[in-house]
Amino acid sequence: MNKTRTPKLYFTAEGNGTLLSTETRVHATDAATRRAFRRYWLLVRAGSGLIRRDILSAVRTVGRDVATTRGAGQ
Repeated sequence: MNKTRTPKLYFTAEGNGTLLSTETRVHATDAATRRAFRRYWLLVRAGSGLIRRDILSAVRTVGRDVATTRGAGQ
């Protein structure tokens, strides 16, 4: 099974804050791997999305807490 996986985080300045987004790309190098990954992804897609959203939400909460703490000290 030949595949490559490339996860990425993007930070984009937006207004008074920063937009954090994620992207994961998978490149299957042959038909058998594409079929196997398709079956795998059908099983884990929803859970993977929930985990990703939970992580992004936690990062947002920590970022807001840090911004509030820094703003209060000035």
